[in-house]
Amino acid sequence: MACAHQYRTLGPWPVLVNFDRSVLKEQQLTELKAASLVTRRAERSWFGVMRRLFRTRNRYAEANIRQVLEHMPPGGRVLVVGGSTVGDGMKAVYNSVDIDVIGFDIYGSPHVQLIADAHRIPFQNGVFDAVIIQTVLEHVLSPSVVVEEIWRVLKTDGWVYSETPFMQQVHEGPYDFTRFTESGHRWLFAKFSIIDSGPLDGPAAQLLWSIHYLVWGLTGNRIAGLIIRTLLKPLLLLDRMVKREFRIDSTTCSYLIGQRCSSELTPGEAINYYQGAQ
Repeated sequence: MACAHQYRTLGPWPVLVNFDRSVLKEQQLTELKAASLVTRRAERSWFGVMRRLFRTRNRYAEANIRQVLEHMPPGGRVLVVGGSTVGDGMKAVYNSVDIDVIGFDIYGSPHVQLIADAHRIPFQNGVFDAVIIQTVLEHVLSPSVVVEEIWRVLKTDGWVYSETPFMQQVHEGPYDFTRFTESGHRWLFAKFSIIDSGPLDGPAAQLLWSIHYLVWGLTGNRIAGLIIRTLLKPLLLLDRMVKREFRIDSTTCSYLIGQRCSSELTPGEAINYYQGAQ
């Protein structure tokens, strides 16, 4: 059967987007030459340097992604949704010689093979052994549609690794739409069985986010906020002393490892899933 749509390329990237059914605009993408819609400061700028100083190692992501990779068959196919930048803990994915990694995003980078809209993933049903989607679902208009697409392109027993923000201020401006509690994150993946889930940090990390934005708001200087946030970085050690149930209720971001299944979480099961302190 002939394809109903014709697609073009921008630089080295096929643009597999049906613009009639996407918030992406073909003219805008063309004018930007497939660059990001959001202005991204160079890693060598002062802002980039400060961000690297503040960044902490995401040990949860490293361990979680290793767990997913351990269950991949030789030559397994892994899809990275929103893969234009290498996420925390993702080096093992890109360094592996045993899997086939395919990444896409709504803009081009050396880490993706195509440009696409996650609401309509341009692959056939059941072709991937795993899907990784880190801090992307807050940037899409319909997260449930994206998760349904992830379920569709996974094999019958395929795995998913997801991270979504909870207590974070707006980032990427007009392209930031949603936040999820851990229970909300679980409900979003109702058609998956849960292997593991939990908070990535706790109230100390959330406090530093708020201090950063307070200083930025008072001074109008984003770097000033990052400087104060970096100086207060030792406070993150306090999160190791906070009980898990309190971190669940106050984390900046939660993770979920799931496996595609044929059953679906019920509303009652979603309520009973709550593991926080209240």
